[in-house]
Amino acid sequence: MPIWLWILIGIAAIAVIVFFIMGYKFFKLSLDKNSNVFESSESDNSGWSQYEPQHSKETAWLKAQSFDEVDILAGDGLKLHAHYHKNPKAKRAVICAHGYHGTWSDDFASAAPWLFQDCSVLLIDQRCCGQSEGQYYTFGAMESEDVILWASWLDKMTAHHLPIYLYGISLGASTVLICSDHTLPSSVKGIIGDCGYTSMEDIFSSLAWRWFHIPGYPLVWFVAFWCRVKGHFSLYKANAGKALKHSQLPVLLIHGTGDDFVLPKNSQQNYDACTSKKELVWIKDASHAAAHIKDPKSYEAAAEKFFAACEGNADGSR
Repeated sequence: MPIWLWILIGIAAIAVIVFFIMGYKFFKLSLDKNSNVFESSESDNSGWSQYEPQHSKETAWLKAQSFDEVDILAGDGLKLHAHYHKNPKAKRAVICAHGYHGTWSDDFASAAPWLFQDCSVLLIDQRCCGQSEGQYYTFGAMESEDVILWASWLDKMTAHHLPIYLYGISLGASTVLICSDHTLPSSVKGIIGDCGYTSMEDIFSSLAWRWFHIPGYPLVWFVAFWCRVKGHFSLYKANAGKALKHSQLPVLLIHGTGDDFVLPKNSQQNYDACTSKKELVWIKDASHAAAHIKDPKSYEAAAEKFFAACEGNADGSR
């Protein structure tokens, strides 16, 4: 065998070993609940600092409200926790799914006062967050199965009398969008996804290159291997775009044009993929997960119009 061929084989073997190790490191740092490879970059997300004083007040208000503490079991046996605010005058019920390293009280602090007016609201702790059990984020692969269980629970709690909506932000948005082609209780009338990504594969590939200058491929393939071996889930199952091609429910997509974490093109691609009734609303200059706090009037108007369309109230009135 020529020497140059041995050299090529050696280089290829070294590259495989390097990406094998990098894949494991990226898996651990991004998916383990005790790590956050994106933390330093998230903290620099443009625009959020200006909202901190307002956000702190809204978070304190939300935590001071009355809730029932709720637990259910996930399909893989993990205990899942949520805070349930029951509104005796509710016109609908909403399941709120927070984002990556988010919390029920942080991610929905801005929207909660609006939601609480007309809705019973179930604010869930995603698996491996808050009081829910679990070790690894799955970027919607398993979280979507959890949301389906929560939808069944909420349907029973409302005695099948209220329309239910799935509402998520960031990772939570992609989670609820993945539910769009699943069998859900008939009371579930629509899905709202705020700044969701198309798939775990796409977001990992994008962030690896944009932030760490690591080629998205073949890195994603090795991360997928560790997801299967250590996380016991398929990275490729976390795919909102694929689910939306078979969507069975109306979908409202919202995204800030200033989002530099999950780029706005993700919602455009999700919109293009969706085959059910759909609407895409842009919030000008809003950074990641800041669309509501940036422009609550436009945000709430879009959601109220969506509720009205799903519930057959053409004028969109409360």
